[in-house]
Amino acid sequence: MITSDFHVHTKLCGHAQGEMSEYVRNAVSKGIEVIGFSDHAPNRDGFDPVHRMSFGQFEFYIRKIERLQSEYRSIDIRTGVEADIYPGFENSLNFLRERFPIDYVIGSMHFVDDYFVFSDGSEQISEKKRVQIIKKYFSIMKYGIKSGLIDVIGHFDVIKWNFGSDKDLIFKYAAETLQNIRSVQPELFIELNTSGLRRKIRECLPDKRILQYASSLDFPLITGSDAHKPEQVGMDFESAEKILKETGYSTCLSVKGPLYFYSAAK
Repeated sequence: MITSDFHVHTKLCGHAQGEMSEYVRNAVSKGIEVIGFSDHAPNRDGFDPVHRMSFGQFEFYIRKIERLQSEYRSIDIRTGVEADIYPGFENSLNFLRERFPIDYVIGSMHFVDDYFVFSDGSEQISEKKRVQIIKKYFSIMKYGIKSGLIDVIGHFDVIKWNFGSDKDLIFKYAAETLQNIRSVQPELFIELNTSGLRRKIRECLPDKRILQYASSLDFPLITGSDAHKPEQVGMDFESAEKILKETGYSTCLSVKGPLYFYSAAK
């Protein structure tokens, strides 16, 4: 059984529900042994303020996690953030990492310029434009990874959300990106994010093809539910365990620093 969930949000981001203690209690009830809060990090440049906490709320977030760590001794609670990768994101993230005890950073892409990857798909986008967006998605991701501020790549291939017909092209750029990461940031983790299994795409993030390629390159992998409600903690982890086996990963946990992870099976 998968017992670590490192991608959990809070209502501070403005689009999640429930108290932080409810997420912890649900984790305990499901046999989760390690939970990591990784809510959307604030920034100082006005980037997408609707989907993240403010700087003024961030100290409350940190102190609340510290109180939960003292209150719930039967579960390991970690302090993380999910930081959007975009040109200039380093300034705010550096500020946070220098001043607060952050265990890990999940770096994720939600926007490519003004294109929101979780849009409803009603917008008509030409094939040429789709190719440009996919290419730039991975280009910006590589830029973010080179910063050295990111520990985990979150929902790696989420650009497929509305581009299901372009999965071969997405795999091409994903494979190139994974190769690039291996040369510039070999310590980086990737995330097996189960939220896609409960949402419209009905598959994990990244998909099995990309996970198999990642395992061939010996990428360590963490698991996350991307919970935005307390009951979503650990959701679809039974399916995730099967996916691990199918894509060449061991189901035995290893530990490095604050992260519990799965290695490629030997």
